[in-house]
Amino acid sequence: MKPLEVLFFKTSTCDECAVVGRIFSSVTEKVNGYYGATVIDLKTYDLEDQEGYKRARELGISTTPTIVIHGEKYKGKISDDEIFSAIAGKMNVTGAELESLKAHVLKYEIEDDGQVFSLRPIGRVRVEYDDEAVKESVNGVSGTVEIFDQFADGLEGLEGFSHLTLVAYLSKVSENQRRILKVKPKWLIKLGADPEKVPSVGVFGTHSPHRPNPIGITVVKLVRRDGNLLQVEGLDLFDGTPVIDIKPFIKEHEAEETKTPAWYTEMIERAKSKYGNDF
Repeated sequence: MKPLEVLFFKTSTCDECAVVGRIFSSVTEKVNGYYGATVIDLKTYDLEDQEGYKRARELGISTTPTIVIHGEKYKGKISDDEIFSAIAGKMNVTGAELESLKAHVLKYEIEDDGQVFSLRPIGRVRVEYDDEAVKESVNGVSGTVEIFDQFADGLEGLEGFSHLTLVAYLSKVSENQRRILKVKPKWLIKLGADPEKVPSVGVFGTHSPHRPNPIGITVVKLVRRDGNLLQVEGLDLFDGTPVIDIKPFIKEHEAEETKTPAWYTEMIERAKSKYGNDF
């Protein structure tokens, strides 16, 4: 197999470059490791260097991060799932080989006191809305959860449940965003709350995607199952988001009595006064 030439353009002052560079190096290393050979020839250029600047001008590149895969340009922040899809497409990998390679590459590792835990995606989210539309949606959007073929048998018996709990890896959260520990709950602002009156609280008291381990948990309505495709409503996940687990939403598992802090109750009451009890 002839190595696939991939060019990565960066600058030292670009925060996104560090994130994309780390992701891209990881994907390249895993793909090469899978085949036991250099099938991806990754070359990195810094626009602040003479050689990098010259190469960028030849290709008409002026912004970073930019990745060029076999002549096709990908600009800005890009997830590991998107990088993998672009590479696999250019390598013409299909069928069982594609699924096997995908399972090998798109797994996430968490290190704790010397122990490494691997998380392997079982599928991905597909929506026809851009990230901003999903972000601004109050009740979520409709879409599809695509389960990879090797995990499709795990869907048997799921059709009878009205709602599902999705556990997802929020792959577009940057390293800097993972360091954020206090936030203003944006969904309250989205509902019309005065940003000045929304308190700043710890991320563990919110559903903010910006957290040390960017794991998202969301409940969606199951419309129907079409083989390995789950048609759902109420998605608040971006297109391409890796799904790492699915569980049926069971009402009996809910706590009988719950309490919320004063700041939360106050914000909810304000939202109800503006939108009604069914906001």
